[in-house]
Amino acid sequence: MRVIDKTQWFMLLSLLCWVTAEFLYGYYSGFLEIDVYPSIADLFYITGYLFFILFLVSINETYKLEFAFVVSSLVTFSLIVFYVLYVSIFVYEV
Repeated sequence: MRVIDKTQWFMLLSLLCWVTAEFLYGYYSGFLEIDVYPSIADLFYITGYLFFILFLVSINETYKLEFAFVVSSLVTFSLIVFYVLYVSIFVYEV
């Protein structure tokens, strides 16, 4: 029998929260055709992010990553997301 440690639980719970939020968002906007904001889906999104932050903290405890590496990774990820959004919105007008 395989044992799941806390880092895997945090990742699993964050993914489950995000999937639940997407289903609720789709249900509210697709089937009920009502304004989705604010809704219970937002609570699941925020909870998913909290579990993901706990996942990152637990990995940091395990692997002892340097703070500069974590900040550099977050800045790089944010710039990539900003670039993708900029290109998709202003260049391709999505």
